[in-house]
Amino acid sequence: EDYTEAIRLKPDLTLAFNGRGNARHLKGEVDGALQDYTEAIRLKPDFAPAFMGRGLARYGKGDVDGSLQDCTEAIRLDPELALAFIGRGLARYDKGDVEDALQDYTAAIRRKPDLAEAFNGRGLARRAKGDVGGALQDYTEAIRLKPDFALAFNGRGLARYDKGDVEGALQDYTEAIRLNPGWAEAFGNRGNARYAKADVEGALQDYTEAIRLKPDLAEALMNRGSARNRKGDMEGALQDCNEAIRLKPDLAEA
Repeated sequence: EDYTEAIRLKPDLTLAFNGRGNARHLKGEVDGALQDYTEAIRLKPDFAPAFMGRGLARYGKGDVDGSLQDCTEAIRLDPELALAFIGRGLARYDKGDVEDALQDYTAAIRRKPDLAEAFNGRGLARRAKGDVGGALQDYTEAIRLKPDFALAFNGRGLARYDKGDVEGALQDYTEAIRLNPGWAEAFGNRGNARYAKADVEGALQDYTEAIRLKPDLAEALMNRGSARNRKGDMEGALQDCNEAIRLKPDLAEA
């Protein structure tokens, strides 16, 4: 409301458009945020925070290429913007450029060592490169900096599972679910950990909840098929695997 009033009083106030863009982004109004960031850039084409904000908003809309361009421009204009490095790291990771993403997250940490999101991103990139020990360290640091960071708990759970620490993974997935009860992937991951501990009934419950939350989650359907098969429900197993294949025809395991 205050930013909108500032804009009414002074329609060329770049900071007000950028600030309102940030507020709209935090409220989940991504389209409105994009409009405000774009107007801020029109008013001041060398305003790095607006490029950074628009880059993060574009990423949220699935425009990975646009996000990459905006975050790169923000870094060119202000090489100390840690969040711009995180945004570019996210985009690069999504495009399969894991090594450059790793460098961007590290650059963000160098500029702002208390930024949990940077450690979380670097943990993701390190795990993708097979550095599970480094990923564990980064996720743990992200959790230390931000104890309610569900993404980091889920990421550390994946890394712990990779290391064979199924019990630790189970604890982390459970905490991620407590922090974000609507996260289908976290239920799917906990289902995997429960299945690995021979808790087939618990795994079935988790897979079913994951599917309820996200009906097109092919991996959860495939895994529920495995659990149903193990319980002797061959017909249910076939149905789940068939649906997983329909949703994701290249899912060889299904």
